[in-house]
Amino acid sequence: MAFRTVDIMGNELTKFACTVCLREYLPASEFSEPQLAKCAEQEVKNNEASTIELLRATCKSCALSGKEAEAAAAAERQAASQAIANESQWEVVPISLVARPFGMTAAGASDSAGYRVARATAGKPAAEAGVVAGWRLVSIGGVDVRELPLKDAQLVLKDTPLPAELCFERPPSDWHFCVGCSLPCPPEAFSRKMLTKPADKRRCSACVQSTVG
Repeated sequence: MAFRTVDIMGNELTKFACTVCLREYLPASEFSEPQLAKCAEQEVKNNEASTIELLRATCKSCALSGKEAEAAAAAERQAASQAIANESQWEVVPISLVARPFGMTAAGASDSAGYRVARATAGKPAAEAGVVAGWRLVSIGGVDVRELPLKDAQLVLKDTPLPAELCFERPPSDWHFCVGCSLPCPPEAFSRKMLTKPADKRRCSACVQSTVG
């Protein structure tokens, strides 16, 4: 039996209910297509069980309210995170790498300023020396590269003689790396749920909100 939202006269069938505001006997126009798809699955199960029940999902109004609430919470987290970041001190860490390839992947576009580490490959010299995602390169062989375009910093790194004397800055130990913006952020920048995810899947609230349509 086909999933129908109108009767033979074209009138909307009020066979839906919202699980959030608990309104019942609502028409399909109160729900988004993804929510109606869930309702269609419910109706199939109801038909198989020979039962008649209201089809339950989240109405458009409640879904919008939920998105607005999350956006407000994300903005608060972002503001708190920025305030903490402005007051935080990064630690300077000098290291010496004796072999290539170093095993570092940089974050950002080739013309962006500075060299930020997006990934340090396990087993390679950089990772063995303790370098992790989120560190930023300060100098290479005494040459300050913080304001250089990334492509130029990479050339300096490529041409520096071994052992490569590198100086990094690392963020506070309780910060987390965001795989969306490739930046280390204070824990306040992430939702509690996000912090339960594996490190390679964590995104700050600002990045999460940027993908919400």
